[in-house]
Amino acid sequence: MNLRVAAVVVAVGLSAGMAHAEGWNIGSNMGFGVLSPKETGDKFLLFAIPSSQGPATLTLQPGFRLGTTFASGQREGYLDLGFNVFNRSGGETATSYQVSANLQLNGSSNKPTSTFTNFGVGVAGQSFSDGGRSTNPIIGGGIGVRNRVAEGHGALRGELRYDYIFEDAEGFIGGWFLGLKFGFDLYAK
Repeated sequence: MNLRVAAVVVAVGLSAGMAHAEGWNIGSNMGFGVLSPKETGDKFLLFAIPSSQGPATLTLQPGFRLGTTFASGQREGYLDLGFNVFNRSGGETATSYQVSANLQLNGSSNKPTSTFTNFGVGVAGQSFSDGGRSTNPIIGGGIGVRNRVAEGHGALRGELRYDYIFEDAEGFIGGWFLGLKFGFDLYAK
């Protein structure tokens, strides 16, 4: 699937949902995963609490989640965000970010524990003080379980997520990222 088409589909879904938002949520992610670059046998085990994106802590699982609920809690649109700055006393700086827009379909909104599926597109990028930079589109999806707490004002969640990271012109060959994420969300209605 063309990444631009997927981005438009997710953006339209998020904007339609935000126009009919029933509430907002904010949350955090933590987790671990395996990055498997294509064309090599090397695999990398990555772990972070909370998850983030960066040259020193490359987890490919953003740590901050900002979203909205709609359709009586059956759907959520959310942004997963990660940002790191790594600065050495010698003046060298590396900056990295990851942003993905996601659409989540939740199971029963009448039960405290339910399953969900999600799909999203995004981008991960890095820039260095020597002028080097890279940008990699990402597309993926996940399945998980959430348990609402505090009379629906929060939720704990666990998710198995599979993302494809596209190659870039700077030499990263792309590959698959399989992650196990845990997190919590606070809901404002």
